[in-house]
Amino acid sequence: MHTCRKDTNAATNLVESLHLPTHYVTCLVRFGRVFCGLGLTVLAVGLLRGEVLPGWVGGGAAGLGVAAMALTMALPDNWVLYTPVFHLQALWLAATGAYLILYGIDLGT
Repeated sequence: MHTCRKDTNAATNLVESLHLPTHYVTCLVRFGRVFCGLGLTVLAVGLLRGEVLPGWVGGGAAGLGVAAMALTMALPDNWVLYTPVFHLQALWLAATGAYLILYGIDLGT
């Protein structure tokens, strides 16, 4: 039985040559966070101007959108600070959905 052995340096060099740079992935994550925040901010403007839902829905979207964009732009790789915004976005979506299920949309008709 034939075994092929390489010294430790050769093996380490091989493994390091296989690693891809991760700056593309972190850039895409930041891009997603900023555009999620931008989307929430634009949605907030529409909700507040349309007055079809209570002000807390639009205000919550605006606050979360601005917070997501500001944290991502100021501290792009600090997931610990962005995590509460991420969870608050999920809670905002759940609360908005629950409100819509319970009360619907007031179209003024």
